[in-house]
Amino acid sequence: MKRIFLTVLAIALATALLLCTVACSSDKTEDDKDGAFVAPDANENVYVGESGSFEYELNEEGKCEIIKYSPSSVTTVDIKLPETIDGRDIVGVSADAFKAENSIKSVTIPASYTYVDDYAFFDCDSLEKVTFEGENIITIGTGAFEGCEKLSSINLPKSVVTVEPFAFKDCSSITSIDLSGSVQTIGEGAFFGCSALKNLTLSNDVSSVVKSAFTDCTALNYATYDNALYLGNESNPYLVLVSAANLNITKCVVNDATKVIAAKAFAGCGYLTSLMLGDSVNIISARCFEGCEELEYNESENGRYLGTDENPYMVLMGLVVPSAEDFTLNVATKIICDVAFDNCASLADIHFAGTPDEWKAIVKTDTWHNGRTVRIVFPNENDNIMYNG
Repeated sequence: MKRIFLTVLAIALATALLLCTVACSSDKTEDDKDGAFVAPDANENVYVGESGSFEYELNEEGKCEIIKYSPSSVTTVDIKLPETIDGRDIVGVSADAFKAENSIKSVTIPASYTYVDDYAFFDCDSLEKVTFEGENIITIGTGAFEGCEKLSSINLPKSVVTVEPFAFKDCSSITSIDLSGSVQTIGEGAFFGCSALKNLTLSNDVSSVVKSAFTDCTALNYATYDNALYLGNESNPYLVLVSAANLNITKCVVNDATKVIAAKAFAGCGYLTSLMLGDSVNIISARCFEGCEELEYNESENGRYLGTDENPYMVLMGLVVPSAEDFTLNVATKIICDVAFDNCASLADIHFAGTPDEWKAIVKTDTWHNGRTVRIVFPNENDNIMYNG
C-alpha cells in the first residue's frame, strides 16, 4: 500500500513540474512579445563573430547581404565584416544594416562586397575609419555614411562608379576623398557639410555632378578660372566647372579643358549676361542656368544656343518658340542639352542639313525627345529617321 502511495505521489509531482515548465515557457513568450531579449532562433540566419553577431539574408538576386549587426559589448570596437557565411559569399551591406550603431570605431569591408546600400552606416557616431579590402564596390548608397561626424579615414575603391545623394553628408572630419578611379556620378548633397574636406580628386570618367554635392564644403580647394570654381585631378584641374565664383558675376569664359558643367552651376546668377564655352565641354544641362534671366543666347532659326568663339551653335539649349511643329537644327551643333525639347509638345519634325552619321554623333541623352514621336528630316528623304514615343 505504501509503495502505491509513493508511486501516485511521484506521478503527481512530475505532472506539477511539467505544468510549471509549460507555464514558465508561456510567460517567457509573452515577455518576448513585450520587448524582452529574444535569443536568435537556431534556424535564423545569424553569424556570430568576435565583435558581435551579423544577421544576413538573400537579396533580390539571390546573393547574401548583411542586414543587421548586434554588438557583443558596449565598448567601441574594430569590426571586420564576414566574407562568407555557410559557404556563400557576402556581396553587400543592406540598407540601414548598421544605422545609428555607436559601438563601431572602425569597419573593414571584404573584397567580395560590391555595394554599401542606403543609410547602411547612417549616424554611426563613433565610426572613425572605413577600409575597403578589394576593388569591387560599385555603389555607395544614399546617405550610406551620413552623419558619421568622426569619420576621418576612408579608402574608396577605384571600382566605385556611383556616389549617391548625401552619401557622406555631414562627415565633418573627412579631409580628403579620392574619386579618381571610375566614379561617373556624384549625387546631390553627396559631400554636403563636409566642412574639413580640403582635397577631392575626380575621375576622368565623371559625367554627372550637381553643384549641391559640395554645399558647405568651406575648406575645399578649388581651381579657379575666370569667375568660376573647378574640381578635377592632377592632369586636369579644370575637369568639372562646379560653381560660379559668386552670384554677382556678369560674364564667364569656361576653361578649354572643362568637360562637365555641374547641374545648377550658375543657378541664381541673376546678373550673368555672357557665357563662352570651352571646346572640350560635352555635358551641360539647362539646369545650369536656372534664374539666369539676363543670359544672352545665340539664335539660329528657332533655336537658342551657347557656344565658343569659333562655333556659337555648339550646344542647343532650347527653342525660342517651344510650340513650333517643326525645327531646323544648326548643322554645327555638337550637343543637345537634356531638356532642350521638354516643352515642345507639338514638335514633329527636326530638319538637319548634315548626314545621318553627323546626326548620330551629336551628344544627347537616350530620352532627348522626351518620349514623343519625332522625325529627323535629312536633305535626302531616304535617310530620314523616325523616333517613336
